[in-house]
Amino acid sequence: PEGASYSLCTIDEINQLVNNYLLARTKADQGTLQRLVTDPTEFDDMAGIQIAAEYITGYTRTTCYMVPGYTSDSYIIYELSNLNIKDVNSNPLDIRSLYVTRQSDGTYKINNSKLSDEESAYINDVTAAEDVQMIYKHVKENNDYLQRTDETFKKFQSMYGDN
Repeated sequence: PEGASYSLCTIDEINQLVNNYLLARTKADQGTLQRLVTDPTEFDDMAGIQIAAEYITGYTRTTCYMVPGYTSDSYIIYELSNLNIKDVNSNPLDIRSLYVTRQSDGTYKINNSKLSDEESAYINDVTAAEDVQMIYKHVKENNDYLQRTDETFKKFQSMYGDN
């Protein structure tokens, strides 16, 4: 929307990074996940990712929105996708926030390392902004609607919760 703090992500490398990350999650591809982040130890234990990959079979219509990060070489990325879920007829929306930073070699990675208090506060403030919260509200409204109208999604949600 006009005047929003975020904009469509126009950096192809970041869009590709996010798409590769989502694809690696659906395949529980540990090596790729570890390469795409600043702290690969997050994916030492893949149990949760493997369970999710049994049900989340794909991410479609992925759109990334960006806000400048705390430092000049970083961005807060809000990824919005439709989920393909095994045995679910509809494609509910998914949103996730990723902090992406440029590395010394010029590539981008998802920064999943411990952030400074200042960086964390900045990200929290940006995410709490009304225009960003409207994206989250849209996702919730979409998924609430699907919960009411799609029995397969309702069953999935009751079995697995809002993971």
